[in-house]
Amino acid sequence: MATAFISASAKTNIVNRKRPLARTLVVLNLVLCVLVLIAWQTTMMLFLNPLAWASNRSFPTDHSIIAMLQSPMALFWIAPTMAIGFGWAAMRVHKYPLAVTIMLAPVLFTVLVFGLYWWLPESVR
Repeated sequence: MATAFISASAKTNIVNRKRPLARTLVVLNLVLCVLVLIAWQTTMMLFLNPLAWASNRSFPTDHSIIAMLQSPMALFWIAPTMAIGFGWAAMRVHKYPLAVTIMLAPVLFTVLVFGLYWWLPESVR
């Protein structure tokens, strides 16, 4: 009986070690989603130039609420929302590496596109 308690306790410790990263990614995705939806005009001004640079095409600069439902701005609130949902489902079936990978994708995409645009010298942009 003592070995069953130890193994259950060890399993709980392993699970609890993996959850903070997943929880942090849920919060980051939620912050990204809420930021884009609440401050949509500001985020359009911030994100359209890096997206146009990264994809080598231009996007309409229409600042209406309808533009938030169209590509590419929908990517910044639909992808984090879907990542939270699918990551939660993966955590429910105890697939923590899958949950972390799913929830890391939108955050990593945003950081890479936005970070590369602002940190590279203007001669490269």
